[in-house]
Amino acid sequence: MNMKRNLNLYIFFTFTTLNGVMAKVALKGIGTSFPNEVYKLWQPSFTVYRQNYVDLDLIYSAVDSTEAKQVLYNNVDVEYASVEGIISEQEQREHPDLVEFPVMGGAVALGYNMQLEEQLRLTMGQIVGIYNGTYTHWHDPAFKVNNPNVTFPNASIIVIARADKSGSTDIFTHALSEVDSNWNETFGYFSDGIDANGNPYKWNASVIKYYGMQTDGVNGLLLSFPNSIGYLSIADVHEWVVHTALVENDIGEYQYPNYKTVQKAMDYFTALTHDLNFPITHPYVSGSYPIAGFTHFIVYKTNMTDCTAAKEFVRYVYWALTDSAARHECELLGFAPLNVDLVNRVQKEVLEQIVCNGVNMWQLVLADIENEGKVVDDAWKTQVAIAVPIVVLLLGAFGGYVLYQRIKYWKMINSSDWHIPIEDIVFYQDTRNNSTSRASSIFTRSARSLQSAQNSMGRDELDALLEKVLQWPGKWSGFDIGIRLLEIKGLQNLTKPIKQEMLLIKNKISHPNIVRFFGLTSIDEERYVIGEFCRKGCLADLLQDNKITMTNDFKLALALDVCQGMLFLHAHHFVHGSLKTHVCFVDNKWTVKVGDWEFLHLLTLGNENAAYLAQDIYTNTLTKQGVRCKDFWVAPEILRAHYRCQYTYQSDVYSFALLLQEIYSQEEPYSEHIGTSSTDEIIHAICSSNLRPKIQLDIPVSIRQVMEIAWTDNPASRPSFEQMLKLLKRNNPLRKSVMDSVIQSMEDYTLHLEECVEEKNVELESSKLLLDTVMSSIIPSQIANAITHGESLDQKDVKILGVICLEIMNRDDEFNEMSSTEKLKKLNSVCSYIDLLVEKYSAFRYSSTGSSFTIVVGVGDENGNESVIANKTAHLCVDFLSREHIEDSKCSNEDLQILQLSVGAHVGTTSVGIIETDTPQFVLLSDLPEVVRSLSRSCDATKVHITKQMGNMIRPFKNFFIERSGLLIVKGIEYETCWLAGRTNKYTFGLPPKKEKRPFSSSSLMMSTVEKSSPVSTPPVEKVKFVSETRPENGNQKMSNGKQPKFITEIPNGSSKISNGKLKFANDTQNSENGNLKVSNNKPKHLHPKRKVTKQRSDTLPDVIEDSVDMNESQTSI
Repeated sequence: MNMKRNLNLYIFFTFTTLNGVMAKVALKGIGTSFPNEVYKLWQPSFTVYRQNYVDLDLIYSAVDSTEAKQVLYNNVDVEYASVEGIISEQEQREHPDLVEFPVMGGAVALGYNMQLEEQLRLTMGQIVGIYNGTYTHWHDPAFKVNNPNVTFPNASIIVIARADKSGSTDIFTHALSEVDSNWNETFGYFSDGIDANGNPYKWNASVIKYYGMQTDGVNGLLLSFPNSIGYLSIADVHEWVVHTALVENDIGEYQYPNYKTVQKAMDYFTALTHDLNFPITHPYVSGSYPIAGFTHFIVYKTNMTDCTAAKEFVRYVYWALTDSAARHECELLGFAPLNVDLVNRVQKEVLEQIVCNGVNMWQLVLADIENEGKVVDDAWKTQVAIAVPIVVLLLGAFGGYVLYQRIKYWKMINSSDWHIPIEDIVFYQDTRNNSTSRASSIFTRSARSLQSAQNSMGRDELDALLEKVLQWPGKWSGFDIGIRLLEIKGLQNLTKPIKQEMLLIKNKISHPNIVRFFGLTSIDEERYVIGEFCRKGCLADLLQDNKITMTNDFKLALALDVCQGMLFLHAHHFVHGSLKTHVCFVDNKWTVKVGDWEFLHLLTLGNENAAYLAQDIYTNTLTKQGVRCKDFWVAPEILRAHYRCQYTYQSDVYSFALLLQEIYSQEEPYSEHIGTSSTDEIIHAICSSNLRPKIQLDIPVSIRQVMEIAWTDNPASRPSFEQMLKLLKRNNPLRKSVMDSVIQSMEDYTLHLEECVEEKNVELESSKLLLDTVMSSIIPSQIANAITHGESLDQKDVKILGVICLEIMNRDDEFNEMSSTEKLKKLNSVCSYIDLLVEKYSAFRYSSTGSSFTIVVGVGDENGNESVIANKTAHLCVDFLSREHIEDSKCSNEDLQILQLSVGAHVGTTSVGIIETDTPQFVLLSDLPEVVRSLSRSCDATKVHITKQMGNMIRPFKNFFIERSGLLIVKGIEYETCWLAGRTNKYTFGLPPKKEKRPFSSSSLMMSTVEKSSPVSTPPVEKVKFVSETRPENGNQKMSNGKQPKFITEIPNGSSKISNGKLKFANDTQNSENGNLKVSNNKPKHLHPKRKVTKQRSDTLPDVIEDSVDMNESQTSI
């Protein structure tokens, strides 16, 4: 009885197949959303694959895994369930007829919302730490270890998880459990999300901030919250615009989730086991991704009741596992199809074992495949039998005509009328287009290669030049032509159809509003398009030119030109495919011409994937046109299909609507979103949320209506160019012919203004050079650089500086007998030597008087280390004593014998700035200049007189010979002094090869400003008294009154202050000085008047003065 039933069923299926009866079959499935994107591609493809044999209706419902299994367990009207986890042993015992098998492998990716310098790298331990609350902030040092070049935000980590029960959660937590024992004990692996009250079943509620319902919810939360992170299916990474982290695998490699890395994990575990179902997380193999898992089908082996659906299910699974198109669609979304070993296991252990009503479904599938092949073969024979006689009759009737046409085409193609030798083109310099002047000269010298331009200019200069050049201008056969700088790979190997088409468009296609095609030229085996030269460049540059004032009539004329050109192209069955303002050119008569229209037509002859191939047209352009995203002008239906479709007339209409908006707004599309959203986010919003550019209110209403109906999402609702041309002409029925003359006048005026601006720029550059030269000679180079670059010099703190005073002390009779010219010559030679040593230590020198020079050390020192500055100051002083490097200057030893120098030095804190008078001056706001001047005037040329404070600074170097000197009183303040007699080792750095322009840091220079006032004179030098001073034996030195100085050899212990050249003791009751105040009659009085504070002027040149003020007062004022 069973055999008879099986035979009848087999005969029924065979009869149905052979006779082409279209049976209505519904194949229903239910399961998780993890692989849902792949199923969306498989279902229409398999339906088309089977449409000649069965009326198939594939249905898949995305739910959580528990609900999917429960529906199948209850034997509801579904054929299979799709889950990620492996069914438990208890479930297998309760339902022994169920069989589970893998279908594909997929990865769980970590998506994040942060703008980082590099792609985020995470270890498995860090992922566990993020989801268990160990790491709560992105600036945690642990993330910096494996992301050394990334600057993390100082923000909390927003952790996102799935709210529903999902396979992604199961795979993700399974991977975390395997890598961390604490996670396994605390949470384990699970697929649950949150309950109806929003409370998580397993997740740590204090760590997970937000929960997303299914993958769309997680993606939406990631895009909504900066500094967030969440897990999602790899297919959703392709669908949504999110950043994806690289995850470290078990051998220490950081891998990206894709089908290749999942395939590595699948192959590794397949080789280790012969089971049908097994996990593939954490493989120990190179190139693998650690968080991956299988998507499984669960199906009844023998209990399926709908045998037609059961047979189609077996056919569906076998097609999905073996068909190349199905496997490729799987890879496109990042999933890995099963390897050959697993396919064989599924076939033997599952597909060949499925039985319905006692009939083996696999045998029926094999019979169907064989019978369908026979049907196809019979149909082919019938078609051939009919076609052969027809072809023979046609060949007999039109043989002569066909032969004639072939010969004609053959001659035309072999004549190479489409090819223009580069030697036949006379390149010229376009005097009215400065951007091509230099470019044209390159071709004038040599036509070997575009890259030969690198021989005559640098890479940066060449790139800057090519940014402005759209066409290389030249003359050919009386035509003004231009070489379009696009390297198009598809034009390297020209096929016969392409040659035929080029001849056609060269001779037949011509219109005032399209760029005429003349042919191709070859340069170093690269082919470039020769077209009509448009002198004024592309329309995009014209719209961005602020020198041209565009009225609505002018904008309408531009739009009409483009619309008429596109209407002509569509009338001749040309689809542009890349219409935007950057491919529309403006000629010398202000006529807009549509360019690059021939590329798509030539490259996609006979190819259905036109949009897919056309993506590469502008990838190798030699010019940089500044297009933020070329996809902004592409119709949304093409973007959604990932360019796997054909461009249509309707897609050109959409591009024209964007171009129309760009003309009237004079901004690129979506410029209002560029600062806040990435281009990928904008593209996604265009496709999913019907985002369109903002329409400005000053655009005429009729033009707005044209835009809105032209960029509608439904291609069938868009108007044709003929309809749009009529709508546009209603805004201005009479196109004014005076436009050319008006625009020509505007152009002449613009060129005149450009010439004036160019002249002013030359004068400005010359003035800048003069300013740099003058300023660097009278103030420190660091301050000069800051002023010339417009940097602020206003600072509130003081700075440690070393100050040296050089006094010309002994002028012998020989010097006095010299003429003024000879004296100046001697002074110049000494100054050259001083400048040589000053440059060695990066110091600054200025003249206080005719016989005194002040040197400031440490102006440009960013560190402000007093020991370093003191060391440099001491070395510079000793260099003067030892006459170091004198042979490298114009000075001689004889000059220094005639003009002896006495040196005084001190290191202390001071402020510097610029006094704004009619002649601005560089100023030191402290007693440092007065102190060092007094030191230099109290010594001879054999030693350096320094303060004890400076001596203490250089003493730790153990390199200098220091002797005790005595006390020096300056403005009522006593300073202990020392003699610097020499050193052990010289300064390590030699003379610089040339004057060095050091970068200035405003943070290292403490500036203040002083108000304009009357010219500041140097305060008179106070008399100096030495206490316990050991002086060198020099009988020539006397006091100003002509007497020998009187030295005091002892200082009583009670002394504290020396005032007005007298000792003052602690028990003395006379008036005393307190800081910068002198107390008399119980009223404080300033020793020196304060100067008013004013802002620094930048339009006057500074000069140099010294200012001696009390330190406490100067700090208070600054």
